[in-house]
Amino acid sequence: MTKLEKVLKEKGIKQTWLADKIGKSPAGLNRWVKGRRTPSYNIKCRISEALGIPVDGLFFNDNVKVNTNDNPKTVNTS
Repeated sequence: MTKLEKVLKEKGIKQTWLADKIGKSPAGLNRWVKGRRTPSYNIKCRISEALGIPVDGLFFNDNVKVNTNDNPKTVNTS
């Protein structure tokens, strides 16, 4: 299980919601969630912003603990 997949599961977020939030297809997002493809840095930033999690903690640093208690749907991403 990828870190992104774990975060989505712990936060109770559907991939379709996140795909819509970042402007990508659910199929494309699923490839990143499952670790079959790697998103660009720009997309990693958009995913992180949508989830309210620092990009470093979500994608680059395995030693950073990700807080999954916040509800991303209330995070201001504008």
